[in-house]
Amino acid sequence: MKQCLHAADTLLKHLCYSEGRILVHSRARDTCLELSGHNQEVNCLDAKGGLIVSGSRDRTARMWTLTSSHPRDTFPMADRVWSVAISPTLRSFVTGTACCENTSPLRVWDVERAQCVGNLGLGFRRGAGVLDMQFECPSQLFTCGYDTFIRLWDLRLNPGKCVMEWEEPHDSALYCLQTDGNHMIASGSSYYGGVRLWDKRQAACLQFFQLSSRPVSSPVYCLRFSSSHLHAALASSLHSLDFRQNNVYIR
Repeated sequence: MKQCLHAADTLLKHLCYSEGRILVHSRARDTCLELSGHNQEVNCLDAKGGLIVSGSRDRTARMWTLTSSHPRDTFPMADRVWSVAISPTLRSFVTGTACCENTSPLRVWDVERAQCVGNLGLGFRRGAGVLDMQFECPSQLFTCGYDTFIRLWDLRLNPGKCVMEWEEPHDSALYCLQTDGNHMIASGSSYYGGVRLWDKRQAACLQFFQLSSRPVSSPVYCLRFSSSHLHAALASSLHSLDFRQNNVYIR
């Protein structure tokens, strides 16, 4: 059984997903709602303004509201869905797939019409799945995944080409990312708990931290950071980095 917690919006306390079920804990009503619809494990969730989008191994994305336990809409995909992100405007969302059966892993969907309105990027190689994504503003989306790149997309410009990209130098898949809304990006890689800090204005990474060591190797599944701390979740441990120390303290 797979269980994950998702830090949701102000209407929701948290989301928990296990196998094909999603549990939603409402802040306002202090109640728990079970959303059932996926027939295989749920891989990803995003929630904003009472809107929830989920992606699954069953090759669908589903859109939910807090008024029903059944999906409002279902979006068939050619591949497993690894990542989703809802636009801050709530008018669209983006899905990232495994890129095995379809070489366009990034798709933009209109919430009201429940239709695909475009793809991001061209010429992805097979298997270049998108594992994480984050909207920084309604027009800017960051993505990362198996092809070792962080990419910045501007949805107002040519959708076939990203506006900036940063490459993981050790050729490791990138499992997660976060931006601070200003100049910094943090990314978590697939080997030995590797975390990198990047400045958007530079091509090379600023700093590298290895949170696990041989013979134990774990991806960084999730991370969050601020100006003073970075927290990272590995397979069987949580790590906290304190940037306020002269030598960064890891525990």
